[in-house]
Amino acid sequence: METALQLTGRQKFKDPYKWLIVALGAVALGFAVHSLPMPRFDFRLMLLTAVTMLVSSRFSVQIPRVNTSVTVSDTFIFLVLLLYGGLAGIMLAVVEGLCSGLHLSKGLGTGKKILIVSFNSAMMLCSRR
Repeated sequence: METALQLTGRQKFKDPYKWLIVALGAVALGFAVHSLPMPRFDFRLMLLTAVTMLVSSRFSVQIPRVNTSVTVSDTFIFLVLLLYGGLAGIMLAVVEGLCSGLHLSKGLGTGKKILIVSFNSAMMLCSRR
């Protein structure tokens, strides 16, 4: 019985935690835009961005002996970081977080959908910084 009470006590911190991550993501994005040089945008970057948005966030690779997986979009974001620099990689991570959040939040109400989409986007940004 006490375990159920402790779990519900922790549940009340779930939404404020998500909004804190969203705020930290917005601060990190603002810092990145302010401090990093602007990348050169060309056809290859646009092609990598399109592939990342349309295809790669749906596929993941399970890592053996560990309870985690790596999505193909993580690989493309890392590739953009290497080829085009930090700002392009950060911006791609934000957009990929928005797309995966929209994919995950189908069927939810508007308030929950906004929270999930912005949380996923900020989480992708904070994990790359």
